[in-house]
Amino acid sequence: MLRATPGDQATVQGLLEHGRYTYCDFGLEDLPVILSRDLVLVAGRRDHPWGCIGIHLRERSHVLPTGAPDYGQLRCVAIDRGRHPSRGLSDLLTGLLALITPSTHPLRLVIYGSNSWLKLPFLNLGFEIVERLQFYRRHNLLQSSDRAELPPGIILRPVRSTDLEALAQLDVATFDPLWHYGVAELQSLSQQGPMQIAEANGQLLGYSALTYSPFEAQLVRLAVHPTSQGRGVGRALLGNALHAVRDLGIDELALNTQTSNTRSQTLYRSFGFRPTGTIAPV
Repeated sequence: MLRATPGDQATVQGLLEHGRYTYCDFGLEDLPVILSRDLVLVAGRRDHPWGCIGIHLRERSHVLPTGAPDYGQLRCVAIDRGRHPSRGLSDLLTGLLALITPSTHPLRLVIYGSNSWLKLPFLNLGFEIVERLQFYRRHNLLQSSDRAELPPGIILRPVRSTDLEALAQLDVATFDPLWHYGVAELQSLSQQGPMQIAEANGQLLGYSALTYSPFEAQLVRLAVHPTSQGRGVGRALLGNALHAVRDLGIDELALNTQTSNTRSQTLYRSFGFRPTGTIAPV
């Protein structure tokens, strides 16, 4: 087994396009970046590879508690014909873990997706389903004008670079480490689309973050500090996000939330979001 480099792009792409069992959470146009940045392993002989696996090792946020684990996210896996998926995954994971530098923190590998072939082999290898994501979508935004009123004393404003440290701290207080965004991830988000902060008297209460393409926007974050929940902050941020999407000339907004997060689901439904029917185990 060999660690793939950008020079192995054709091999990895061939496995992802033609393998018997495949999973890929990115567009193949992004494969050069994945090979340069992430950990990708190719199994088999160079002239006859039978599989590949790639994970992204998250940069550890310095604001996380000492006992919080490190996380790696599965980005791709492919297993060719003639090899059982459970045995193939076991061999690929063994080879991959041998390449990871040991850390003082436990490593948790996270898989997002509902591929039927992927679920059972990982469960057989001792993985657990810890959460499920429910996907929502709202259509016809350009034909609507809804916008939530700001609660008294609360203002919304665009994020500034000086806010990122405080936002990372808010994430620690609001989310399980699995969902945490560190400063580097927040910096990247702030460059991908509108990002708004809710504050009162200079105190950070919550924030929202959008990404978008020409035809669809995605609400990738809506966070409200636990001490500020129930005050209408999330409603104000969501209404502002809808307005921002309309200003971009985009007609659809997608998002997801945990199936266990009934409060968020109630909020999204009140703004006209409806389930798409997709539920992805994590």
